[in-house]
Amino acid sequence: MRSLEYKLPTETSQADLLTLIERLNADPGIHGILVQLPLPKHLNADLVINAIDPAKDIDGFHILNVGLLGTGQKFTGVVYPVVPKCCCVAISAICPGSQTFCWLSSAASR
Repeated sequence: MRSLEYKLPTETSQADLLTLIERLNADPGIHGILVQLPLPKHLNADLVINAIDPAKDIDGFHILNVGLLGTGQKFTGVVYPVVPKCCCVAISAICPGSQTFCWLSSAASR
C-alpha cells in the first residue's frame, strides 16, 4: 500500500485545491482521497467534498455516499467509506446492544 500526503499552504486557492482533487480523481493509481477538515474559511468545504469521486471518498462525505448510507443502499465504489463503519464499530464496542445506530451499522455492513 502506498500513501501520499499533500500539505497545502493555508492560502491555497479553491481553484488550485479543486485542480488537485480532479488530478487525483483521474489517477488510476489513487484509490482513495481524504481531505482534512475543517478547511480554511476561504474554501468551500461542500464544493471540495463533492469534487471527490464518490468511489474514492474515504470519509463517505460526498452527497452520493451520504445518501446511500442514509437510505441503507449498498455502496458500489472502489473504496468503502471507512469512517462511518469505524464509528459504528466503536459505538457497538462501547455500547453493546445499542439500538441508536443500528440503521447505520446495518447499512454500512452491506
